[in-house]
Amino acid sequence: MPALTLAYSNPYSTGYRPHLALHVTGPSASGPIVGLVDSGADRTCLPMGYATLIGYAADQLELHQGQGVGGSLSLWQAMTPATAVVAGLPHPEIELRPTFIEGGSTPLWGRADFFATFGVCFDERAQQFTISLP
Repeated sequence: MPALTLAYSNPYSTGYRPHLALHVTGPSASGPIVGLVDSGADRTCLPMGYATLIGYAADQLELHQGQGVGGSLSLWQAMTPATAVVAGLPHPEIELRPTFIEGGSTPLWGRADFFATFGVCFDERAQQFTISLP
């Protein structure tokens, strides 16, 4: 199984962490998004501003209650999936059903979609992570 090893990076000035750029295509728009590969995130979770960036209209999102680190929160679940590829790799295409959160600051790539597609290994001492391609 081919693998890609990447160094931790600091794109949001919050410290060096396992950030990864995905090119995300939504219902009517697409663009690159740098997010944190987060084993603690159940699914991909994006700050609300990304909904319009990738083409979701308000009527394409359903309001739900969820749990975050700080407790209960409101989130908007996409009713139709988006797709994504790791920047620089044409395949595999990942199906995302992102959630959007008001006030969120860092995009999170989560277990239900990103981790379901790739094997992920973190090497904290070396400040790098590896994604294994299917």
